Amino acid sequence: MLIFTFLVIFSSVVYSQNETVVEPPFEVELSVIKDKIDFSENAEFKIKITNPRNSIEVFTIKPAAPYVEWFIKTRPVSDYNVKVYPESIREVLLVAKPIGVGIGRYALRINIKHEDSGELFKNDIIVNVVSLGNIPAVSISGKVPEKIDPREPFEVTVWLENRNAKNLEEITVELKSDAIRESTISSLGPLDSGSDKKTLKFNVLLDKRTPPIKDNLRIHVIAKDGKKIYELKSAPYGYEVLKYGGVVDNHNPSFRVLGKYDRVMFVNDGNTKFDGFAKLESPFYKALFTRTNPKAESFVEDGKRYLGWKVKLDSQETYNVVVKTNYIPLFIVLVVLGVFFFYYFKFRSPVIITKSVQNIVKTEGGITNFKVILHIKNRSKKPIDNVSIIDRIPDIADFDKEEGVGTLQPEKVVHTKRGIIAKWVINNLDREEETVIKYGVKSRLSILGKLPLPSTIAKFKDEKGEVKRSYSNKVIIGS
Repeated sequence: MLIFTFLVIFSSVVYSQNETVVEPPFEVELSVIKDKIDFSENAEFKIKITNPRNSIEVFTIKPAAPYVEWFIKTRPVSDYNVKVYPESIREVLLVAKPIGVGIGRYALRINIKHEDSGELFKNDIIVNVVSLGNIPAVSISGKVPEKIDPREPFEVTVWLENRNAKNLEEITVELKSDAIRESTISSLGPLDSGSDKKTLKFNVLLDKRTPPIKDNLRIHVIAKDGKKIYELKSAPYGYEVLKYGGVVDNHNPSFRVLGKYDRVMFVNDGNTKFDGFAKLESPFYKALFTRTNPKAESFVEDGKRYLGWKVKLDSQETYNVVVKTNYIPLFIVLVVLGVFFFYYFKFRSPVIITKSVQNIVKTEGGITNFKVILHIKNRSKKPIDNVSIIDRIPDIADFDKEEGVGTLQPEKVVHTKRGIIAKWVINNLDREEETVIKYGVKSRLSILGKLPLPSTIAKFKDEKGEVKRSYSNKVIIGS
């Protein structure tokens, strides 16, 4: 029973989905109110739209092409987008006004589009201009660059043609848009007089603060006929003002002893409002000696360090800061270091002794034998005579005669309570010369733990005959 019910419902749904529902068609009818006019008049037509359906339908009424020599609009203008209520009829008034045509018969296509379905109804209105009348009639067209950089001049070209026999001795030609305001005085001779056509060129330079906009330019021609003033307008010409620039920094530095005082003026040189950081590159080493007013923030961007100020600047607005760089602390540090190194190199010992131990022998866990190596070097640029090397062996040990005492024999060996003191004499130690003293040590008992070896002493006389000493490092063997 459940299976049967499901199949019936499904079949019904499928049937319903596959059923073609035919909506009743719309009807669009265009009728003439006035189609014969002179140049100063409007042609009028009535559009009647019938909606047989039970829903509100929306239609858009527009010319099929941009007829630059005509103004075509609904009256009121808001009726270009018209709602037609269910099962009702809506009538719309359509007006066509010539702005740059001569006597003749003109076909103008009008599109009426159903917004939901996209269905398009195409109708032609026929307008007969039978007379140009006595009022000024001028055909107006122009050319404007599509992209405009407000920092650069550009050219607007205007073509004018008199469409009747009236001599226009003085006309004012104006360029009007949100960003452009230009005008000039000109004239047009009667139709077919040879002077009835004219080309005008306007060299335009915008205010460089003009913001990026998409705008439309219209060309206005103002002509006088007695006491009456007539204003004729062209179709709109679209153009775009481009974005450019940003914040730039201008410097006015004054240099001082070991420092700099820099007055920096940031200028928003672009044509848009700037909201962000006005910044100066400042490496870390320089930032240590730099102070600013107002106080800056320090940050890293793209691997570089900057000082920055959070600002909001309109186009051409400025922001002033003072940057002080003071190298006096650095100079003091360098002087102190210079004095230190001067005295260090002047008074340092020219003799260097490095003490080390090799060939450590252990018996039953204790140290019994080892070899001491002394590296002696003259690091000065002058030879040194009679350098005495004095070393002490702890009293628990003695020279190892089997190991030997190296090529340079000790001049004196003295046994004391503190151990054995040995003295070697190097008769001459040439500049940057290095020599080595080696000797073996044998302990009387097996040494457990650590055995400290004291510093070795080098004694010599300087150029003034004063006795100087140098000391080696201490060595600890064992653990």
